[in-house]
Amino acid sequence: MKTLDKYFLAHVLAVALLFTTSVVLAADSAPITVTISEMHLCCKGCTSAVEKACVKVPGVKCTTSQDELTTVLVADTTKNMQQALDEIAAAGFCGSVDNKEVEFKPIKFTDAKVKGLEVAHVHNCCMACTDAIKGAVEAVPGVTGNDVKNKKVSFIVEGDFSPDEVVKALQAAGFYPTIKGKDTKQP
Repeated sequence: MKTLDKYFLAHVLAVALLFTTSVVLAADSAPITVTISEMHLCCKGCTSAVEKACVKVPGVKCTTSQDELTTVLVADTTKNMQQALDEIAAAGFCGSVDNKEVEFKPIKFTDAKVKGLEVAHVHNCCMACTDAIKGAVEAVPGVTGNDVKNKKVSFIVEGDFSPDEVVKALQAAGFYPTIKGKDTKQP
């Protein structure tokens, strides 16, 4: 009888271990959801560009809302979620992320004032995009001019201003710029 009790106890422990392992693995493989708000999504061109950027990342589903200016991402791993954000940034978009495990990577550059700055890779598919970019750039103290043009993703900003303020203004407007110049570093 003692052998039977040991056999029974061993099976109960094995089943308990299997159950516990299954619960832990299920928790590790639960999908991750992130909402990006305050994005620049003025038209179907914008929403399509964000969705197209996300398609590049396996294991990620993307839903954009032009009305709410949001994108909801569901990913199978944190790594894939971060990669999706990186692809969205590369497409020229930015916003507020509601999950601290992932982020739009900071843009690093000199904080010294400059007389001119080339900004590149900002999404600009229509006149509403162009107007939003111009409005953001022109609101920066010290900016005296720019050559932002419809459907052009690169432009020059002129004046006596901080590049940091230009980046912050563009990001607040929902864009992710690439700053070109000798004192800049991109993530």
